[in-house]
This record gives sequence, structure tokens and C-alpha cells, in this order.
Amino acid sequence: MPSKTITRARLTEVAYGASYLSRDEAKTIVSRAIEMIGNAIIDDQLVKLTSFGTFEVRSRLARLGRNPLTLESAIIEPRRVVVFKPSVALQNKIQKACENRD
Repeated sequence: MPSKTITRARLTEVAYGASYLSRDEAKTIVSRAIEMIGNAIIDDQLVKLTSFGTFEVRSRLARLGRNPLTLESAIIEPRRVVVFKPSVALQNKIQKACENRD
């Protein structure tokens, strides 16, 4: 059974197999693409990948939380989080794949 996790190494192998690139060239391209996406997110830029989705950074406000072990209330500090919104095309592909499994 194939792994359900897509890794950097797997992306590199797919890029290598689908092109005339050497393994090292494919590895460099995959690494640079991932680095570029990561840097854009760090710089608070919107990352839109057509037919895939959008990554963006959002602010979460401070809120009251609870320690599940002690039930003691605690304030959760405000923070920045990365969110992913799938494109309509990806949502449709996922829906069709789920329908075909049933």
C-alpha cells in the first residue's frame, strides 16, 4: 500500500519522472518552490495556487481556554496562524473521489 504522506522526496521523484530534469535539478526546483511559498507566508503574503487553493496568514484573538486535565481556565495569547482554503476545483475533485469510494 502506498504511503498517504506526500514528502519532499516524493515530490522530487515525481518531478524527476515527469521531466527531463536530473534528480538533483528536480530536488533543487522542489526545494526552491517550497522555500518560496514558505517565505511568502512568513512575509504575510497571500499564496494562490491555481486549481489547488490559497494559503494566508490570519490573526487569532486572545481567548479564554481551559486546561483539559485540571479544568483550570487560562488565557490563550493572540497569535498568527496559517490557513488553507481549497479552490472550488480541488473541492469538486475531492467530492467526486469521495462519491466514487462509496
